[in-house]
Amino acid sequence: MAPITVIQMMFAGIPVLLLLLISVFLKDKKRNTLASLAVFIAFVEIIFFAVSPFMLDFTIKGKQSVINQYLARKYPNESWKIERFDKENPSANPYVQVVTFTNEPGYTYRYIIENGKVYQRGWGGPAPKSGEYGKHYEGKKTTH
Repeated sequence: MAPITVIQMMFAGIPVLLLLLISVFLKDKKRNTLASLAVFIAFVEIIFFAVSPFMLDFTIKGKQSVINQYLARKYPNESWKIERFDKENPSANPYVQVVTFTNEPGYTYRYIIENGKVYQRGWGGPAPKSGEYGKHYEGKKTTH
């Protein structure tokens, strides 16, 4: 579980605890109503936190499909592997996809979709010499 999810769960629990705390000081009917509201809110939050990872995975698979189509057009006759960037680093952006090309195993390229377009937003590999880039680097190449 990502650290941000733990923080979100803590903040989501605060209203429930406040409602339960306030209900302790009220009379019977109002106490029951407020306690019922707190239980309902807690139930909705539990469902949200249980379902949201599946919704995120579904969204990411769609984005990976779009990136896969982009790579197939840009690099025909090549193969690659696409993985989520946040699998190695839970606090990373889950929408960033790491691509490793089979003909360039030492390098990884990070792709993201913004406004319906695929962009390469980073790359990594062996310590490059000045002006040296990977074969699939799509950014502006500079010389030092």
